[in-house]
Amino acid sequence: MVTAVQPAAQKQAPRWQDVRAKAIDATFDADRRRVGERVALVFRWLFLIVLGALNNLNPAATSEAKVIIDVVLFGWAVMNVVVQVVLVRGYRPGKQFSLTTMVLDIFFAAGLVYLSDGFNSPFFLALFLAVITNAVRFGATASFLSALLISFLYLFICSSAAASRRPPSTSTPTRPSARCFCSSSSRLPPGT
Repeated sequence: MVTAVQPAAQKQAPRWQDVRAKAIDATFDADRRRVGERVALVFRWLFLIVLGALNNLNPAATSEAKVIIDVVLFGWAVMNVVVQVVLVRGYRPGKQFSLTTMVLDIFFAAGLVYLSDGFNSPFFLALFLAVITNAVRFGATASFLSALLISFLYLFICSSAAASRRPPSTSTPTRPSARCFCSSSSRLPPGT
């Protein structure tokens, strides 16, 4: 009778090996995220330096456009400093932290592309930063999904930037039949 009760009690209480394995997994996961955020931090600083140089050494950009892009880059640098301070102080980032920094990277990169003429923007490289850092943080599958999301976001932002900067049409619209008549009459031989 006593032997029948003991196996039920053993199944309810977790074994010490299971508890230890879960603790080790949690520690490794936190360390992996911390290293991933550190690598993302280095890539972010590198891209900020390149994008800042690209902005300020571009002779085709106006001074107002350079100031606007510099403000966005400054905001991104402030975010980077905050992340760096938090990591140096020993914070162990979780999934929410990684997702938040991912969203902020995409937000700043999309802002750069939108504010600098969409498809003609030299700052499309900023969106590569988001893909690279997502690959480091989350792995191959999440990186592929984020690359798909970022490519659709790029197309949306560039098309909306192009639509907002399109000058209004000043010519009067013509009927298609009039255009066809004019184009066909211009092909007639002279003197007819």
